[in-house]
Amino acid sequence: MSIRINASVNANDIAESIANSPDMRHDNYRGLIEFIMDIDEYVCDLQFAIALRDRFAEIVEMEGE
Repeated sequence: MSIRINASVNANDIAESIANSPDMRHDNYRGLIEFIMDIDEYVCDLQFAIALRDRFAEIVEMEGE
């Protein structure tokens, strides 16, 4: 049996929580990458993976400037 639950998520709260994580402060991004990969595996959508790739490419390009 499955139950659908609707919930709203505040992206700023999630970003702040991740940024303040002790692991993230020590350049340990493995947990975040695993989290994203778990979402990608669950969603199983090529467009999602492409959107992630494109957004990360933008971020890397901005960081390099």
